[in-house]
Amino acid sequence: MCASVGFPSGQEPPQVPAPNTPTDCRRCQELLLAEAVATARHDPSAATDCRVLLRRHRETENCTERKAT
Repeated sequence: MCASVGFPSGQEPPQVPAPNTPTDCRRCQELLLAEAVATARHDPSAATDCRVLLRRHRETENCTERKAT
């Protein structure tokens, strides 16, 4: 199914919040945008880098989207 929308076999589309879900954290927004741009440019390596950076950022105290645990 993913191959029909431009994703190579075995790869999944980027994991982004639902369109109606607001993201208040500016750095999260920047990384999500960078991931979308990389995906549009068919650069899976850069898109993966953005996802890793986003995950790391969300684990820090600087992220306002961080879930309290």
